[in-house]
Amino acid sequence: MMKKTLIIGLILCSLLIVTACSFVTADETKEIIDREGDVLILNDIYDIDDLSDISDFGTTNDKPNIDIVKVTYSRTSESKRATVTLEVKGVIEDSGYTETDPENFFEPMISYNIALETSNSYYAISYMNGECDVNSETENIEYNKDGSVLSVTFDLDAIDETYVDISGATVYLLVSMTDDLEYYVDMAPDLVFLKVTANADQYNAKVGERIDFTGSAEDGISPYNYSWDFDDGVTSFDQNPTHIFNEPGTYEVILLVTDGEENIGTDSLTITISDESGNNGGNGNSNNNDGDSSDSNFMMFIILIAIIAVVGVISIIVIIRR
Repeated sequence: MMKKTLIIGLILCSLLIVTACSFVTADETKEIIDREGDVLILNDIYDIDDLSDISDFGTTNDKPNIDIVKVTYSRTSESKRATVTLEVKGVIEDSGYTETDPENFFEPMISYNIALETSNSYYAISYMNGECDVNSETENIEYNKDGSVLSVTFDLDAIDETYVDISGATVYLLVSMTDDLEYYVDMAPDLVFLKVTANADQYNAKVGERIDFTGSAEDGISPYNYSWDFDDGVTSFDQNPTHIFNEPGTYEVILLVTDGEENIGTDSLTITISDESGNNGGNGNSNNNDGDSSDSNFMMFIILIAIIAVVGVISIIVIIRR
């Protein structure tokens, strides 16, 4: 009996050890899929500062070498070593000015960029024309360009870091001798800016008069959550609330909408309240502010990192021309 108990105990211990080892070596993987043919066509180097409405820019599927298909993250548990990959529809292309290839001023500058957010840190990974860095550092980095896939392996700052978010951005910029500009950007995931509209049945009313407000949102992921601020200390979480102002004055009413993926959009309108009897009505005074996004803040981080190198090259070109 004692022998059987001992054997069973040993078996159970072995199973626990195997389970524990499996847990320790379990891989953490994340993946973002991006739709194809969504490369943005920008007209000016400063367009990157105003992506509040993606519909303002055209798209093309004629730039497969920067058309992102997928961005991935992987790390083996109990290891600081992490690997990120960026896959494009075409091939990873080496082109553009670098310190080791300074003659390519007028070739297309193509950069591939990944931003990784963990519980402890941000990591900006950049690759252009055979040069790769992580947060501007090149030590302890392994990178490989294999057709359509760029992979970069590097050390995280701490072993206990956990994954939070990942994004990718690619940039194609060509400045000709005549200053003509070809400028394309792709992002994964795509930026989402909610189109939010706030309206009222009247914009000039008297004290104590009821005003009906209506709100709507589009271009986001349902469900939508609505939050009104009437500028008099009163708020509402109804989509279409009613409100009465008890003091004369001018009020800026703000509607904030959050969608199912925490993207944010706002709109505002001005309401004038007087002591005079009667209602002058009005055609509306709505100040639409399409989109802001918690996710897009992170995306803008990686895009701006990508642009810094490109803008720096443009500055060099301008200096040389002088």
